[in-house]
Amino acid sequence: HHAHRARPRLRVGVLGAAHGLGRDLAAFLSTGGHAVEALVRTDGALAAMPPFAPAAAPGRVPGLDALIVPD
Repeated sequence: HHAHRARPRLRVGVLGAAHGLGRDLAAFLSTGGHAVEALVRTDGALAAMPPFAPAAAPGRVPGLDALIVPD
């Protein structure tokens, strides 16, 4: 974080932020000063949630500068 402290902070959506890599990535980004939107799926919402594709990128998700979908 120290090497990039002068760069602007972003509003980042992280899909799968409740578990595994998504959780670790969300924590890393937030400690760097970024605003993290944790995007999680509950069992009931899994079927209703549209699939995310690489095309669902910055500018296509209102209010986010970046969208991260860990694989």
